[in-house]
Amino acid sequence: MEQQTPPSPSKYLRDLADKIEKNAPEDFGGCFCIMLPAATTEPVANIFVGKVDPLAFLTLLKTKIDVLVAEIDDAAKKQAGYMGRR
Repeated sequence: MEQQTPPSPSKYLRDLADKIEKNAPEDFGGCFCIMLPAATTEPVANIFVGKVDPLAFLTLLKTKIDVLVAEIDDAAKKQAGYMGRR
């Protein structure tokens, strides 16, 4: 997989804010954005429109974080030459 240059953090966040602004304030259901240091991955962002259950929101956020942690861990193991069990 080819690594692309990620957008600048400030531009990415401004673009995200612009998307939020396009919806009525009462329709805003929440938002999160994960931007890792050193641009190791693409940013992960979700904007929710309408009523959102806080538990569902936080569960999705936790799942996104768990996936990123696993990807980073796998990459570190590959770089170290760890092949795992067969």
